[in-house]
Amino acid sequence: MRKKYGRTVKHLSDMFDVIKEENEFEHIEINVDDISYQSLIYDENYIELINQFAQKNEVTLSVHSCTDLNLGERVDRIREAAFKITMEIAEFCVKIHATYLVVHLGYCGFHSNARKKEQRLQMVMNDLYSVLTFLKNHGSTLLIENQKLVEYNCYKSYLGDTYSDFEYIDGINGNKNIGYLFDIGHYNINNERTSIEFINKFRNRIQAYHVHRNDGVRDLHLALNDEWILENSELHNLLLQEYKSGKIVIFENYSIEEMKASKSAFQRVDM
Repeated sequence: MRKKYGRTVKHLSDMFDVIKEENEFEHIEINVDDISYQSLIYDENYIELINQFAQKNEVTLSVHSCTDLNLGERVDRIREAAFKITMEIAEFCVKIHATYLVVHLGYCGFHSNARKKEQRLQMVMNDLYSVLTFLKNHGSTLLIENQKLVEYNCYKSYLGDTYSDFEYIDGINGNKNIGYLFDIGHYNINNERTSIEFINKFRNRIQAYHVHRNDGVRDLHLALNDEWILENSELHNLLLQEYKSGKIVIFENYSIEEMKASKSAFQRVDM
């Protein structure tokens, strides 16, 4: 199985620059930052350029759905609109032959430990299966990304922000085969279990990783460095095992220079 290091592309329009640059990653994850009627996801010429680039450079692709969409919206009409756009993004995913589509489940106006959160998770998962079926029928799949845990007094929570959320999701998921994308930076913020515990529990579902560092409070998306890897040697070794087994390790930083630095640090300490 081919081992893959990946990078992210923050804006759809950034792909025009990526196409011109020398590429040193085996995988590229494209973030859908525009869901207007003029979005590039509906542009057939743009889609053709991406396909030509991927074929020429022998890279695989994935798509990150728009984070503005709240799949956990309690008002049916608004939630239906969010899922309609998600399905259109899934169609873009299929057109560029993406390996997977990653989604955020959304957010709620109550704290993460509220009992009614499980009902919201159940609702979202039920709606997601139509997206999964569409993607599976076209050779792709769907991944859920974990979110950061916000402070208690914010009266807000993200769906999929805790270990216990994913235990519940796993129970609903059953044999439906929705996979997970584990973001170690998100999980480092205020969480009740370690990243190692999460990975060991759900590694059969995890298909890709977002790798970046932060201060445990803010989602800074900082580049990896030798100090961080030495301080987190057990996690680093586990991520290396996952990489060697064929899981995609994506360096999710804000600039290509930081992503290259993350990749270099990740590899250098292992040598």
